[in-house]
Amino acid sequence: MNWVRLDPGDAHAMMRDEGALFLDVRTPVEFHQGHPAGAYNVPLMLRLPEGLKLNESFINDVGRVLTPKDTVVLGCKSGARSARAAQLLLGGGFAHVFELASGFEGQRDAFGRQVVSGWKACGLPVAYDAPETHRYQSRAEEAS
Repeated sequence: MNWVRLDPGDAHAMMRDEGALFLDVRTPVEFHQGHPAGAYNVPLMLRLPEGLKLNESFINDVGRVLTPKDTVVLGCKSGARSARAAQLLLGGGFAHVFELASGFEGQRDAFGRQVVSGWKACGLPVAYDAPETHRYQSRAEEAS
């Protein structure tokens, strides 16, 4: 099963017009540096003392805030993590999965020049804070 890749304008329209929910799979630090307004944060990768590691409870963590019936738009920094997250969600029973192909920051070439605009560069709504129910750290703290 495959997912649909969207550009930022189409992702925003799905959220605004169809009630799609945005799932930001970046780390909590990245999320707090700016994210699509209304986004939920469940990181695909966790920053541990030994480095970045796959969040082994990713599907369970997503299940705490979204249901398999929800229409989900996934995003990360530039599109790599969100593609992996899409595979996991589809395998975990989520049926309506879309991916923000260019990510929040957009895609850059080897020289650091932006070659594909992301959510932020397109001027779409950005937030720097989120309700506790949308922040991963809050849910992690509740579980402990």
